[in-house]
Amino acid sequence: MELQQIGYAALHEIVYERIRGALHGGTFKPGESLPTRTLAKALGISTTPVREALTRLVAQNVLAVDSVNGTAYVPVITRELLAEIYELRAMLEGLATEHAAENITKEELQQLDKMWTKLTAKGLDREEQHRMAQEFQFAVYQAARRPVLLDLIQSVWLRSGLVLAMLSKSRPKGFSVEAQREKMFAALKKGDAKRAGNATRAAIEATREMLLNLMD
Repeated sequence: MELQQIGYAALHEIVYERIRGALHGGTFKPGESLPTRTLAKALGISTTPVREALTRLVAQNVLAVDSVNGTAYVPVITRELLAEIYELRAMLEGLATEHAAENITKEELQQLDKMWTKLTAKGLDREEQHRMAQEFQFAVYQAARRPVLLDLIQSVWLRSGLVLAMLSKSRPKGFSVEAQREKMFAALKKGDAKRAGNATRAAIEATREMLLNLMD
């Protein structure tokens, strides 16, 4: 039997993406320690790729390190950190949406149309809707064709995911940014960069205010 072996570099990247996905999905709570051995056992692998993935996330300022025992942990969310995260999101994602309005192709718009139909379908639970909304937004940002900007957005989104996971259970039932997202998509179709960017910023700012109110 011939199977392609998984190289060390590939395993390291898989572990990094797995832990990053767990952080973004809210698997870990703010303040929770992430011991290397515990994560390695959960993933069924050796400690080395886990240690390197954690080191990478610390270098990206996604995780912090305990000064006493050197263990990585999920940062505690404060009002100041929340406000900064969403300030950066509004700036970066608004800019990415503007570039997307200028660079998006007909094929990409058609794909977004399909995603929009699924996203706005009735009967979706909150978790599924949240996941599809993220996919939709990143499809927009990828259409901007600004790889460095996209990397910055992904980094900030990791911390944003921690915030949303922390407060998801107490999130107001009536809260929605669907109206802003709909305005953004309409502007995107027309190639109106300014309106598309403003709609994206409005959605992020509304989310920020909702979260700050919940923290109160």
